Amino acid sequence: MASATLETFCCMSSRAEPTFITHFQFQSLPYNIVCVISSVLGMIGATYQMLPSPLSSLSHRHRNIGHTQKTIINWLAMADFFAASGILLRSAFWLWKGDIVHQTGWNLIVCAIFAIWIRFFYTATYMWTLFYAIDVYLVCKQKTGNQKVYHVVTWVISLIMTTVGLGTLYFPEFKCHSGPWRVLPNYLLSYIPIVIIMVMNPVLYILSSKNVRILLTGGLGQLTYLEHNLLAALKEKFFCIVLVFYVCWFPNVLNGIMLWGFWEGLPYKLVIGLWYMMAVLNPLQAILNSLVYKGWDDCRSSWREVKSLCCCRDQPHPGLMLEISDSDHQFTPERPTFSTN
Repeated sequence: MASATLETFCCMSSRAEPTFITHFQFQSLPYNIVCVISSVLGMIGATYQMLPSPLSSLSHRHRNIGHTQKTIINWLAMADFFAASGILLRSAFWLWKGDIVHQTGWNLIVCAIFAIWIRFFYTATYMWTLFYAIDVYLVCKQKTGNQKVYHVVTWVISLIMTTVGLGTLYFPEFKCHSGPWRVLPNYLLSYIPIVIIMVMNPVLYILSSKNVRILLTGGLGQLTYLEHNLLAALKEKFFCIVLVFYVCWFPNVLNGIMLWGFWEGLPYKLVIGLWYMMAVLNPLQAILNSLVYKGWDDCRSSWREVKSLCCCRDQPHPGLMLEISDSDHQFTPERPTFSTN
């Protein structure tokens, strides 16, 4: 899982730490096994999400504005894949060593490398999740997002937040247990991005839904039966995207609140339960994302996707799309055609 608490296990042991772990009655073996299983499943889900879809094609006279969202989804899946692979390698390393706390020497460096790897790519998933919502909002406003800007902001912010957050923990001597102010910046940089997306994405999708209604009605305020069903499908898709993010990351936020707000009377069993929830849900974000962004098809359709990948066919994403007849890449005021899975 992506946890600011586990990242402190890569620091040198202190007198307070054994008591902390003893009170938690934490068993590393079953926990790491759960992490291995969930991370493998997450990698499979991310791989599926990156497969091209053979369900539709583009004509030369129509521009698929949903192509930008497809690209964002692919980068989100890639970040999910590498983050889950980091959890897999870290858990395998801890299973091999048999201890996740009392580490010294090179073990600390290896542990820190895994922590940096996991944090960097999960921060990237937060950013791509946000930029998907932003790009959908821009499309519904008949504007275009800039993929280069998305990339620069995503990777630069991920690098800065990872460097600052974990740098305060591990430098200069892996002694992050010297006081609470040593670990506070890392906790803030871990949870603030999650909270921001939990607040911003629902707002962006609500505004997008309103803009879609305006585009469909042409400002007249009346929808046909098909347009009403289409708008309902879009709202359901937006709701599911937000729900998946809340399900996967709310346990992390709740864990941070409990650790910092109720330290004296901390319910240890509940905290351990949250750790296991995070171990399952954080890596499984990739599978849940594939459900809401792409959808699961039957086995025959999945096989067609594999064949299309092998044949290097360029297929559009069958999710939210706007098709506007346009040859000079400028938006026109006509009502666009929306399509959903």
